[in-house]
Amino acid sequence: GLGDVYKRQILQAYKKLASYSTETLQDNIDCFTYTYKKLGLDCHFIKSESAIHSCIISENSQVKFIAEKLQEKYNVKAILAPTVPAGQERLRFCLHSYNTTTQIKHVLELLKTCLKEYS
Repeated sequence: GLGDVYKRQILQAYKKLASYSTETLQDNIDCFTYTYKKLGLDCHFIKSESAIHSCIISENSQVKFIAEKLQEKYNVKAILAPTVPAGQERLRFCLHSYNTTTQIKHVLELLKTCLKEYS
């Protein structure tokens, strides 16, 4: 069986996971939505009330460029054609309860900057 040290570590990990509440996740979702609208990015985002948000950026090369910039600090995924139809390429943002408000605001500000740089 597992040694006592491993059992304690597993128990501590479960306690930490349990400390992240669904209220915090909902707060982060609300913050993300509010911030992208405030930054004028709502024309790029598909409406979502879940923790997964998609930012439509038509063109594989543009999505790759912006994803690489954001991935220097954040775990943002590029979803490219042919996985999605051409012209519907996107960035996927997955929010978590452990994300901070500062991280959420910063990734969206960085996204806005990257969109301006590329256009």
